[in-house]
Amino acid sequence: WAMILHWILLVDLAVFSTGLSAFALVCVHVASEIGRFLIALVFVLLTFASAISVLEHSYKDMRKVSGCTVALFAITLHIYEDDYRDFQ
Repeated sequence: WAMILHWILLVDLAVFSTGLSAFALVCVHVASEIGRFLIALVFVLLTFASAISVLEHSYKDMRKVSGCTVALFAITLHIYEDDYRDFQ
């Protein structure tokens, strides 16, 4: 009986190891997808920032590419604060 109990415990350990390795595999794939998303976000922010900074407008935050990139990133995160009284 001891040998059967030992094999049952080893099978449980193998299942735990498989679950752990599956979790690690999923974490690696999710991390790579997040990395791809961040690279695409930086590309889109720089593209639109360079296009917006060329236009003639009255926004001081969006006259340079770097300032426009930060402003667009803040808009993406919904933390951009602007005075909307001048939109009347």
